[in-house]
Amino acid sequence: MTSLIFFGSDQYSQTVLARLSQDPSLQITHSPDLPSTIYHLPPNTIGLSASFPHLFPPETIKQFEGRLYNLHPSLLPQYRNV
Repeated sequence: MTSLIFFGSDQYSQTVLARLSQDPSLQITHSPDLPSTIYHLPPNTIGLSASFPHLFPPETIKQFEGRLYNLHPSLLPQYRNV
């Protein structure tokens, strides 16, 4: 089974998460007690960042093994930094 970890912090990310929650094949859970550092990910875990204002440490990025994606609300490159 593939797991997805969602990273978001504002209205745009809430919109993305709401859209994801409409997919009946996904089970949305919330864990307020998650550690600030990810020590171990199950195999095939996907990371999805939507308007997340923090940089991921290199060791966290490495754990996703190329399965960490970033959604950005701006039309790039025309509206860069908007």
